[in-house]
Amino acid sequence: MTESEKYSFELSPEEGKNRLDRYLARMFPDYSRTHISHLIEEGFVRVNEEKTPKPGTRIKPGDRIEIEIPAMVVPKVLPEEMDLDIVYEDDRLLVVNKAAGMMVHPAGHIMSGTLVNGLMAYCAALGDELPARAGLVHRLDQDTSGILVVAKDYNAHHYLARQFERRTAMRRYAGLVAGVFELDTGRIDVPVGKDREHWPRMKVMGAEGKEAVTEYEVVERFAESTLLSIKPITGRTHQIRVHLAWFGHPILGDTRYGMGNRYNTLVGAFSRQLLHAQDLGLCHPDPPHEYMEFTSELPLDFQEAVSVLRQGKRPSLSPE
Repeated sequence: MTESEKYSFELSPEEGKNRLDRYLARMFPDYSRTHISHLIEEGFVRVNEEKTPKPGTRIKPGDRIEIEIPAMVVPKVLPEEMDLDIVYEDDRLLVVNKAAGMMVHPAGHIMSGTLVNGLMAYCAALGDELPARAGLVHRLDQDTSGILVVAKDYNAHHYLARQFERRTAMRRYAGLVAGVFELDTGRIDVPVGKDREHWPRMKVMGAEGKEAVTEYEVVERFAESTLLSIKPITGRTHQIRVHLAWFGHPILGDTRYGMGNRYNTLVGAFSRQLLHAQDLGLCHPDPPHEYMEFTSELPLDFQEAVSVLRQGKRPSLSPE
């Protein structure tokens, strides 16, 4: 049993008018809209200090929302048979290609259908030796696709995780962003931290934030957007998305960080953020610690978006 969590924030002018349940579901992606609706109906949500019994209540900029997420008993994570896209595997590690829309590990009320559930069924030892995260060394956002490395034992996990901590592991992402970049290469070096007013969002901060560095290179320019090769030097939560949105070029499809700018329509034309973990390079945990590099092809929805933009077309809005 964990303690309940309480959050309070005020809607900014960029948020516009919205339904209460829809807004909170976007703010707390680990919880379904149905679960959020239950919290509202049970009195765990207040708007402007008033309990709001209806999930469909309309909210507007300036409204202050308070939400309490009750403590809950966290059930045991169970293995689930699923089709995993295994890129590489040996006795110490495996590399998997995660699909967009799949959560990496259980969180909140979501205890099934995650990559961890599938990994525990695929390799039973992961649930025994590394039960908390089934050997995950790093993570990807739910709607970000691409490559992840998984350790099969504690020693391998320690060796691989140390490479991410020391920034010797190479990660490269493909990202479609709104707007046309002028420079072919660049570096964004601004601290990132938790947005206390709009948690669980992150934001660019001053000295109180944590160091965050992202490098990018233009791969292809389109009429109103750009295909980038993106290399995060540090690994802060939502770093690439936050940095590029702050830079004025949000990831296409990223409704959390891409709202409230002149590319709003273009950003909202895609069903998910078009960010893909394409390349991963690291040293194997066994001597002689051979350097290994893995590549994941762009998924179909990403390829289709590139094709549409390459033809000079403006994508039509996806239905809600």
